[in-house]
Amino acid sequence: ARIQRAGGFIARDSHGVWRVGPRQDNKLAMELERKKKKDSGALKWFLSTSRSFGDPELKAPDPIVIATPEVKVIDLAPEDWAVLLCSDGVFDVLSDQEVANVVWKATVVEGRDPVGAAKAVVQASLSAGSRDNLTAVVLRLGWAAPPAPNASNELGGDQRPVEEAPSGGDFDMFG
Repeated sequence: ARIQRAGGFIARDSHGVWRVGPRQDNKLAMELERKKKKDSGALKWFLSTSRSFGDPELKAPDPIVIATPEVKVIDLAPEDWAVLLCSDGVFDVLSDQEVANVVWKATVVEGRDPVGAAKAVVQASLSAGSRDNLTAVVLRLGWAAPPAPNASNELGGDQRPVEEAPSGGDFDMFG
């Protein structure tokens, strides 16, 4: 709704990527349309929303795209053993509990370090069908141990099975 109020609109392209652009009656759009006749490279109507930091033409005179992050402050508790930061491509396909289970399994059951746990989250997201950009950062806190495994080697909670990517698969974004 904020983008529409600012004079823009959102559309999904044929590849499923969300794009932002100005409405036809937007001052910038009209100016670009006039320039288009002279210089076909001047028209930057649509951008992928992940490029929001680098397109000043869509920030002034109308703030169609802003780079103000959504921030949430959460106090850590003594029993917290890890912090996970992920892009929306992860949470589009996995629940909070599923991501926690992947990190727990990677660190406790498989003995991976935080980088290995982050890779496991990205691979699980790919296997679950994410088509968005994927970023995962795992920070292991040193003051608490992760919960010990139970008989089924699961962390628990509400969980649907998360398919793991086969090792040595076709796509390895980590090289």
